[in-house]
This record gives sequence, C-alpha cells and structure tokens, in this order.
Amino acid sequence: MVIYYAGLSLIILFFIIILILLMKSKKLKYLISAFLLFMILTGGGYYFYGASQPLRSLYAYRDIHHLLEKLKDNADVTAESIEQSLTDLYPTLPQTEYVHAKMGEVYLALNLPYKAQIAYQEALKIKVENRDYLYGFYYAESLSHHGKLSDRSVQTLSKLIDLYPRDNGFFNLLAVHFFQTADYAHAIQYWKKIQSDNSEEASLIQAMTDRAKIMLGQKISDSPIVELTIEWAHPHIHQYAALFISVKQPGNPMPVLVKKLNVLKDIQSGKSQVFSLSNADAMNPERTLQKGQKWVIAVKASMSGLADKSSEDKIVESQAILLDSNKLETKIIF
Repeated sequence: MVIYYAGLSLIILFFIIILILLMKSKKLKYLISAFLLFMILTGGGYYFYGASQPLRSLYAYRDIHHLLEKLKDNADVTAESIEQSLTDLYPTLPQTEYVHAKMGEVYLALNLPYKAQIAYQEALKIKVENRDYLYGFYYAESLSHHGKLSDRSVQTLSKLIDLYPRDNGFFNLLAVHFFQTADYAHAIQYWKKIQSDNSEEASLIQAMTDRAKIMLGQKISDSPIVELTIEWAHPHIHQYAALFISVKQPGNPMPVLVKKLNVLKDIQSGKSQVFSLSNADAMNPERTLQKGQKWVIAVKASMSGLADKSSEDKIVESQAILLDSNKLETKIIF
C-alpha cells in the first residue's frame, strides 16, 4: 500500500513538472512551482514527524513477528532464550509509543509481566494519559506480584476510576488487590461496581464476590460445594507428609480448588472421611467453581509435603474422576 501511494505521487509529480515546462507565462510557472515546493515540504514534514511514526512502528511489528516465528520453529528454544532474544531486539526497534505498547503485549502473552510493565512505562512516558497503556502497566504489576499492587498504584487507580467510571478493568484490578491483601470487604465493594452485559463475565464476578463473602464468614446459599468421600486403602498412607485434593477443569492442568491436609498419621486404612471444597479453596479469585460446568477431581499424597513433583519426591496419585455438573459429589478409594 505504501509503495502504491509513493508510485502514484511520483507519476502525479512528473505530469505537474511537464505542465510547468509547457506553460508560456513565467508568472504562472513561478506560482505553481512555489505551490508545488510548499506541498512537497509540507508533505515531507508530515511524513517525517507524523505519518512515519506509525509506519515505522508497523515495520517493527513485522520484525517482532518474524523473531517469534523463528523462535517457534526452533526445537531447542527455551523461555530464557526467547526473553533474551526480545531483550536484544527491543533497543534496535523505533522507540515509539506503539512499539513500546506492542512489546508490552508480547511480554504479557509470554508470561513476562515484569518486562511488560517496563515496556508500558516507556509508552506512558510518550503518551501519559493513554487508557490502554495505563491498564497494561497496572495489569502487568498485578501479575508480577500475585494480584497485589503498591500503595502508590492503588492511589493512582483510585483516581483513575473517577476518570473512567465505567472501566471494569480498573475496578477488577483494585478488587483483586484487596482480595489478595485479605481486605475482603473492599474487594466486594469494587467487584459490585463492575457492570457487565456479558453473562459469562458477570457469572465470574459473582463467583469471586461470593468467595470474598465466604472468607468474611458469610454463608452463600447457592455457592457450589464439592463433597468428596475418601476411602483409605493405601496401607502406608499415614507415612506421607501431605495430601492434596484438587479440582480442575477438563484439559486444564492448573487446579481451580485445592485443599491440603497436613496430618495423615491418624488416618486408618479401611476407614472413610468426607471433605468439602468450596470457592474458599480457590487458588485464584478470578478462577472459581461454578455450577453447570464440568469438573474433574483427584487426590495426591506427597512424601515431601510439596505440591510440585520433584525427582526425589515420592508421590501417590488417584485417577481423575469427572464430576456431575449438577451433583458435585463423588467417592475415591485411595
């Protein structure tokens, strides 16, 4: 498209020059020549100071895309090599607000929020009050610190919601921050201010609000609860340091609910115990148990007491069982 317009401009310029040469009136020649010179200078200035910035940024996007495609095709690529490659590429790109924001998006997609925060900060130096850059910056900070924000960021976001009273993103960042700092009343306050026409998003916000209420000791009548009966069959289960009960969505390795039992020495083989899991056991307030969805539940015992498996650890796991979406009850022989 750029080459097309450049070629068209040269053709038009050529015909204007021929027209000037064929003119007999010197005064008219000078007048048209002066006008043409003015248009060239004005157009060149606009391109250099204005239009060239998004154009140069567009070429930078292409360079970023080519790098990521090249890394994707490399079988030996690692997370560290991707990060290093982007770090090496970044300074060579045009330092425009668009490039900084694009790098922020890329870093977030690659789960590098601390890098994304720096990129959005650079974009904000150029365009201070851009809403998308502000949200990207504070969202990256939230991801970097497990949902928590600095006191300064909380103060700034409190001012931003006055400027953007319908911006659900800023309200959710504050709500998640207060939830993660155990200020559940304030978390509920901000989640209640979110207005969404999307039924799935509204359902998620309600689930997070309910979890905050549960943490405050309030009873939620329609909050889903998983009831698991474990029949102890393993003869040496009491020798393990910890038991983990996890509820996940099918196909997703990250648990939504996790309950940890530390004392196993009193467990007797042949006996049964009942465990309940609710949204109070959710690992992330943005991912909660909801009715009408499919879930799988599994049990794992760890000799080390850690959830993550290591080469030295001894682990016993049950098979994952699919739960009835309308009746969240099951039994596992373990």
